[in-house]
Amino acid sequence: MVSRVGLGVLFVGVAIVGALGLLVDFDRTASSGRVSTRDVARWSAEADERWTLPVSAVHLVRRGQVHAVVCPAGRTDPRARLRVRSDDGRTFAESAFESDTSRHGRCFEASYRSEREAHATVTLVVRTKPTDVGFSDVEVSSSRRIGPLSAIPIALVVLGLAMLMVAPRASGSVPSTPAEPARSDVPFDIPLANAARSPRTLADGLVGRPAPVGWPFAPALVVAGLLGANIAAIVVAAVLALAWGSTRAVQSGTFLAVATLLQHAILAGTGAWLLGAFASGNRRAVLGIKPVSGPEAARALGLAAVLIVVAIVTTLRLDDAADTPIGRLIELVPARYAIVFAAILAPVSEELFFRGAFIASLSRYRPWVGVLASTVVFTGMHAAQLTGARLGLVPIASVALVNGYLRVHTQSVTQPWIVHSAYNLALTLPLYFA
Repeated sequence: MVSRVGLGVLFVGVAIVGALGLLVDFDRTASSGRVSTRDVARWSAEADERWTLPVSAVHLVRRGQVHAVVCPAGRTDPRARLRVRSDDGRTFAESAFESDTSRHGRCFEASYRSEREAHATVTLVVRTKPTDVGFSDVEVSSSRRIGPLSAIPIALVVLGLAMLMVAPRASGSVPSTPAEPARSDVPFDIPLANAARSPRTLADGLVGRPAPVGWPFAPALVVAGLLGANIAAIVVAAVLALAWGSTRAVQSGTFLAVATLLQHAILAGTGAWLLGAFASGNRRAVLGIKPVSGPEAARALGLAAVLIVVAIVTTLRLDDAADTPIGRLIELVPARYAIVFAAILAPVSEELFFRGAFIASLSRYRPWVGVLASTVVFTGMHAAQLTGARLGLVPIASVALVNGYLRVHTQSVTQPWIVHSAYNLALTLPLYFA
C-alpha cells in the first residue's frame, strides 16, 4: 500500500509540475515592455513627413499576435499606426490605433495576428513631430494565441489541488480524538484554536500540541505572516526577474506571474503552518476541508451570484475600473493566466489564510470579532490595488463578510472556496472572450 507521505509527495508534485508549466508557457507565449516616446534621438524621419520609433524586436510565432497600447492625454486620437516589419524589410502589417472600449476610450490599441514564424521589428509611426506626440510611452506585448494545449498546465494545477483534497487517509495515521462538547467560553469550536485551552480537543489527536493559531499572540503572528508572505514574494520575484535579463524584466508580465505564484504559495503555506497542518495526522480536518452536499454547494453558488450582482452594480458606478493598479497589471498577462490566478490560486490561498487561520486565531473571542477583523485586513490588502476606484472595495468586503460567516457556520473553508472561486471566475471570464 502506498504510504500517506508517498501520496502527498505525488499530489504535490503534480501541482508543482502544473505551476512550472504555467510559468514556462507564460514565458514562451508572452513578453511585454514599455518604451518612452520622449527619447527624441531614437525617432527617424521618413520621406512622406512621417516619423517612426522602433518599439520592440519580437519573435513572431505561428498563430501569434502583437498588441500595442498608447494612452494619450485628454483621450485624443493619437493619429498613430503600428507597423510590423520582418528583418529582411518586408512589411507584414501597418494598422491604425483605435479606441480601446474595454478601457472606456482612455487608451488606443493596435494589433497584428501572425500565421507564420518570423523575426520582426515593431515600429510606431506618427505624422507629427516627436516633440508633439500626445502620449509619453507605448506598451507592446507579443504572445502566442490561445490553443488547446494551453489548458494542460492549468489542468495539472487543478488536478493536484483536487487530489490533495480527496486523498484517502492511509493506515497508520494518527487517530483523531472526539471533540469535547462545546463549552460556554468557546464561541465556536475551531479545533486548533481551542487546543491551547482544552488538551483533549480534536487538535490533540491531530497535532499533539497547540498549533500556532492557539498561541496567546496568534493574531499578531497572523498579521506578521501576511506581511512576510507579500514582502518575500516581491523580493524573490524581483531577484529572479533581474537575474533573467535586465530591469525591464521587472516591468513585464512574466515578473507579475512569478510574483503572484510566489505570493499565493507562501500565503497558503503560512496559513497551513498556522493551523498546524504540517504536524497533523489528518491535514484535511485541520485545514477545514470538508465535503459538501448538493444543497450546500447550491447555497454557496447562490451567495456567489448575489455577490456578483453587487460587484456589477458597483463597477457601473466607477469611471474606469481598468485605470487602477490591478487593472493595469492584468493587462500585462494573457487572459487565461488572469483567470487561473483569480479563480484558482487566490481562493485557495486567501481562504486558507484569512478565513482559515485568521479567524481561528481569534476564536477565543466572539465569532463576529474574527469575522470583522479578517474582513478589515482582507479589504485593506486589496486597497492598494484599487487606488482611484475605492468604491470597488465594497464587493471585496462583502465577499469577506459572507465567507467569514460561512467559515464560522460550517467550521470549514470548503464553502468559502466555492463562493470565492465562482465570484472571481465570473468577474475574470469576460477577459478571455474579450
